[in-house]
Amino acid sequence: MVLKKQPRKLSLTSRVKAAISSKRVTKSAAKRQAVIKGAVKKRSAAKGSTTKKTVNKNINKIKIVINKGSRKRRKATFKRPVKKFCACKTSTCGCKSAFGATALSAQPVTPFLSQVQYNLESFDLKNEYNTATSTFRPKKTGIYTLIASVGFVANENVENFFSLFIRVNGINRIGDSEDSLLVGSGTIATSGIIRLNAGDEVQVFFGSFIAGRIVPDFDTRFEAARVG
Repeated sequence: MVLKKQPRKLSLTSRVKAAISSKRVTKSAAKRQAVIKGAVKKRSAAKGSTTKKTVNKNINKIKIVINKGSRKRRKATFKRPVKKFCACKTSTCGCKSAFGATALSAQPVTPFLSQVQYNLESFDLKNEYNTATSTFRPKKTGIYTLIASVGFVANENVENFFSLFIRVNGINRIGDSEDSLLVGSGTIATSGIIRLNAGDEVQVFFGSFIAGRIVPDFDTRFEAARVG
């Protein structure tokens, strides 16, 4: 087995000397030494410039990272909650819900409770009110303000007691009662703010101890609007 001779690694000085001797640049020892020193200085300078460039690049990268971090911190520091409002200002966007209705004609009332008919629609932004059944069905769950009133004329001018209720799915949620000591007639109103679920049925019921009629004027109205 024959072993190959590994080439010997020469130092920088040896390589420069070999290059000088092979090219016959100069035979003077002093000049050779000067050439060697010059080559070493050039190599050192080249290494130094490369190192400086690398360091500068790294410094620039660090600066970029620091700047990004400071920007994020600034954003986090100066970030404040902003309320968003609907900018469309139209009834077709679905952000508004409100209606209003009044009585179109007189409605006879017998003693005890009966549903009030508000069959003249004034406005309905989301088509949630049915004039045929006098029922409000919200399309969206939320907080609603409800107002109902009735103008009542009794058949007898005697002391009377009457009441008004706003029912949700058949259950009284808002109500009021009034006494009429002399004529038995009068106006009663009730209102409140409650939470409604989508599809709830909201209706108004009126009751009187004495028979009479509900008058069709601005005293008899039913209104609702979503407030939250």
